[in-house]
Amino acid sequence: GMYVHNINVSSQAGNTVSINRNNATSGWGGGVYLEDGSITLNNVSISENKVKKGNSTSIYGGGGLFVKGGSFTINSGSIRNNESDQYGGGVLVYNDQGIKPITLVNGNIQQNKAEYGGGIAAYGAFNLTINNINIENNEAKNGAGIFAKGINSGSEARLQYNSGII
Repeated sequence: GMYVHNINVSSQAGNTVSINRNNATSGWGGGVYLEDGSITLNNVSISENKVKKGNSTSIYGGGGLFVKGGSFTINSGSIRNNESDQYGGGVLVYNDQGIKPITLVNGNIQQNKAEYGGGIAAYGAFNLTINNINIENNEAKNGAGIFAKGINSGSEARLQYNSGII
């Protein structure tokens, strides 16, 4: 997978990025782990990644993608067939600090599995914008498509869903 901390990463338009078949045993980010940096990916496939609890005693997950305090943008792509034991089979946005933007544009989040938020789980103080994303055929005990939970931290939680299918 990909681990990004405090740096900026981007892929060039026209190139395809595949992040597939990874297994994180630390508790976070089977495919991509982002903390306090920024990632922009164009034409990306994040699939068949898994995350297990590991030594985590708090919130864990993000089978395909884990974002903590960073800025993340996907332009066209798919997040599918990823798994988490707890939050966010496809995507986990977790923030206990200042809000950073997370933007998902033009793609599919499908066939992911988790206990909370099969497709997407957003927990804490977050600013998640979804444009033209189809969130389909995900599986979870709570929030098969999207699970969103703000925390009483003095910061707002914001989820904006502009178009697509849930």
